[in-house]
Amino acid sequence: MKKVVNYFQIFFIVSLFLFSACKSPSASKSPSDNKILKVGREWTYSAVDYDKLGNVNDSLTLILKVDSSGKKNFFNQIRIIWDYKRNGKVIESEITLAYEENNQISIHPPRELFLSFTEILPFPASGNPGYLTYESRGELHVIKYKDYKDGILEGKIITRYLHAVDTTIYNFADKNYRCWILEGENTNYIEELGQFKCKYLFNEDLGFVNLTYYKPDSSFVVIELKSINF
Repeated sequence: MKKVVNYFQIFFIVSLFLFSACKSPSASKSPSDNKILKVGREWTYSAVDYDKLGNVNDSLTLILKVDSSGKKNFFNQIRIIWDYKRNGKVIESEITLAYEENNQISIHPPRELFLSFTEILPFPASGNPGYLTYESRGELHVIKYKDYKDGILEGKIITRYLHAVDTTIYNFADKNYRCWILEGENTNYIEELGQFKCKYLFNEDLGFVNLTYYKPDSSFVVIELKSINF
């Protein structure tokens, strides 16, 4: 049976973004003005869970879609949908949020099945295209979340850190793209939860092309872009 999860209803997120140069706020724009997160776009990813030796534990296909309503909430966030597919069939759908405005973008990651631990790490985000100055420190107030280790995260305020470290050339569909490399980690509950780390590759036209997560036991998950519809 397909399961639909509405995460935007049960999470409250407080994030602080630090930039080298501050810009005055502008009026909110509609999703049609977004450069990346446009209504009708889809990204297809492979998601593979590896053990510490590099053997495959599990895998599936992820489809990221922007909600067709195109509406923004009070915080200028739009709804996105992660579809989880196995053998060509959608087994779960996760409805959550994303943000794109003023050269800043942030998406809530997939957090179902073997990806439930991604709640601990900073969400994929980037900003100020053209500058290696992006830095984000955020807090996630976990109100209700049973998917990871029987609710061990509930009631916690998890602090996370994400920053740009370099650029790289990434080949997608036989074309080279310059991508920003962002690295992050959880900065508290390390003794209880362990040290989780992440590395994201972001391109200003394609969005996030690779999300790699490293778990405390040296196992890891790679989410890699395979196709787009634009």
